[in-house]
Amino acid sequence: MLDPDSQGLLASRAGGSCDLAIVVGDGLSPAAVNAHAVELLRSLMPRLAAEKIEIGHAVIASGARVALGDEIGAILCARMVVVLIGERPGLSAPIVSESI
Repeated sequence: MLDPDSQGLLASRAGGSCDLAIVVGDGLSPAAVNAHAVELLRSLMPRLAAEKIEIGHAVIASGARVALGDEIGAILCARMVVVLIGERPGLSAPIVSESI
């Protein structure tokens, strides 16, 4: 969740409803976000503009998890939220142990 100061700051910058809010969070792998988020957004922005999808704000969040998008979307009155979050591969893979 956002801390109260961040909630207030974001609410003060909200300018009514928007089609899309973008949240970039470091998640469990800040290196992944650092390596890929900027280029992904550079590619995404012209495509959104071509489709006339209005972007309200892009939010950078540290210690973020996916659910943070719900709170940010609500504060910004966004119809949709895209959350780009760094994760390490294999976190959901089951651990296989062999009996000897």
